[in-house]
Amino acid sequence: MVKKMNDKTLLAIVGMLCITVLDLVFMLKFNIDGAVLVTIASIIAGVSGYKLGQQTYENLVRKLNSENAELIKRCKEMSN
Repeated sequence: MVKKMNDKTLLAIVGMLCITVLDLVFMLKFNIDGAVLVTIASIIAGVSGYKLGQQTYENLVRKLNSENAELIKRCKEMSN
């Protein structure tokens, strides 16, 4: 099953790519070592991982709530 990518996710990916390209240009232009690049990449990875985890958690909670509601509905139907 193929899921459609969320617009916010696509925007975040494009933003990360743009920041990375800007950092690479900065590094090449000013001859600064990879410390700046590693710092920027670490920040991007940290924020991306946090947002992905948050989104996954919210989806899981939503799924569990809908399953619980369905179970409660079935139990009520069985008790009648």
